[in-house]
Amino acid sequence: MRSPNLTVLSANVRGLRTNIGDLTHNFILSHRTDIAVVTETWLTSEVESTFGKIPGYTHWIREDRHRRQGGGVAICLKEGLQAHRLDIETPPLTEAVFLRVVMANGTGLLLCAMYRSPRQGPDPINFLTEHLDDLLTRHRCRHVLIVGDLNHHMEGAAYENLLMVQGLTDYVTFPTHERGGTLDPAITDLGEDTVTCHQLGQVGSSDHHAILIKTEVGVAREEAVSRTIWLWDRADWSSLRKDLQRTDWGAILTGCADEKARAFTERLKSLQRQHVPHRQYTSRPTDQPWFGNRCRLVAERKYSAWRRYKRNPTLRNKTIHREACRNMTATSMWAQRRWENDLRSKLCGPGVGSKTWWSLIKERQGTSHQETIPPLTRLDGTTATSSKEKADLLADIFATKMTVADPNRPPPQLAQECDQEITMVEVTQGKVEHLLRAVDVRKASGPDDVSPQVLRHCSIRV
Repeated sequence: MRSPNLTVLSANVRGLRTNIGDLTHNFILSHRTDIAVVTETWLTSEVESTFGKIPGYTHWIREDRHRRQGGGVAICLKEGLQAHRLDIETPPLTEAVFLRVVMANGTGLLLCAMYRSPRQGPDPINFLTEHLDDLLTRHRCRHVLIVGDLNHHMEGAAYENLLMVQGLTDYVTFPTHERGGTLDPAITDLGEDTVTCHQLGQVGSSDHHAILIKTEVGVAREEAVSRTIWLWDRADWSSLRKDLQRTDWGAILTGCADEKARAFTERLKSLQRQHVPHRQYTSRPTDQPWFGNRCRLVAERKYSAWRRYKRNPTLRNKTIHREACRNMTATSMWAQRRWENDLRSKLCGPGVGSKTWWSLIKERQGTSHQETIPPLTRLDGTTATSSKEKADLLADIFATKMTVADPNRPPPQLAQECDQEITMVEVTQGKVEHLLRAVDVRKASGPDDVSPQVLRHCSIRV
C-alpha cells in the first residue's frame, strides 16, 4: 500500500512541452511522485492552462515568465493530496510558486518552488531569508521545503546567509548538472533522519539531473470511499414483491407521519439488501475512471504476492508474483478497452446531448477544469481535509446563513393573486402506480437511499 510519507520530484526540464512525455512516464509515474516540481518550463500565456495533464494528478500550477522567453515554474500534485496554492507577493521578476501542504497532524508544510536565473541577482534568495519566518507563521506551517533551480553557486553569500539565518539544511550533496555543478537544492528544516535525496537521470533533452526527495513526514490525503454496488440484473424481484405483500404494515406504520415514513423506508431497504445481490467497492482519489472492482481485486492479489515474496524470496513465490503482475497488466488493458468502448457508445448514442458530449470529450482529453475542493480552515484554526469534513463544514456555514431570529413567528399574510384555491388533494392507488411505473431507473437514489429500481419494480402487482 502507499506510504503516507511525502515524495517530491524536482527537475529542471528546459522546456516542458518538449520533455513532457519523458517526465511523465520515466519520472513522475515510475517513482509514484506525490508532488512534481519543474523549472525552466519555457511556457507562456499562449499555452493553455490544461496542457500536460497527467492521469491521476492535478493540472499544472504555473508561474510563467512574463514579457520574455525562458524560465518558468510549474507544480502538479497527486490527486487526493491535501494542498493549495498560497498568494504571496514576491519581488519583481521572481518566479516562484508557494504551496501549503497539509500534514497528517493537521499542521502545514510550506513548499516553495523557485527558479532564479543566473543573472537575476540575490533578491529571490534574500526574500526568503527576510520573510520566511513571517510566511510560516501567517500560513500556519511548521516546516518548510525549498526546491527548484536557484543557481546558488553564483550567489554564495546570500545562499549561505539563508541557511544560517533560517536554520535550514541543503540535503543535495551530489551534482545536479551534467557539468558537475550542484544547482538544484532541497532545502528544509526537517531533521537529517527524515529526509533522503536521490539523483535521477536527465529529463529528455535537459542538461540537469532530476532529484527525488523522500521525507518521512506524514501528509493528509483524501480518504478512500466505500460504496455498495447493486447487481440489479440478478435481483429476485418476485420474492421481494411477495415479501412486501406479506408485510404486516399495520404493525410497522405507527406513530406520526415522519415515524411512518422512516419505518416504510427501512422496510424497503431491508428487503433490497435481502433480495438484490450486492458487494462493497472501495474507490481511491488516484483511481483512473476505468479502474473498477475487478482491477482492485487483481491489484490486491498482486500486492499480497509481492509481500509474500519479500518475506520469503523463494523461486516459487517469485513465480507467483510474476504471474500476479501479468494478470494485473492483462486486467488493466481489458478494463481500459472496456471503458473506451463504453465511452465510444455514449458519444455515438442517440440520447447524448451537447453538454454531455463535450463533458465526455474534455474528460477523455484531460482538459476538464474540475478540481477537488482544497483544504478548508475552520474558525478554530483546524483544517478540514477529508470530503466528509469539507462537506460538513460547508453545510454548517450555509445553515447558519439560513437561520431565522424568531422561528416561531407566524408567516406573513400574502395577498391572494388568483381566483381559485386548492382545498383537497386526491391521491388514488392508480395515480400512485402510474407515477411509480414512470420512475427513471437510471437516476440515483435520493437522501433516503431508496433506489428507483425498487420503486419501479415493486409497483408491478404480482
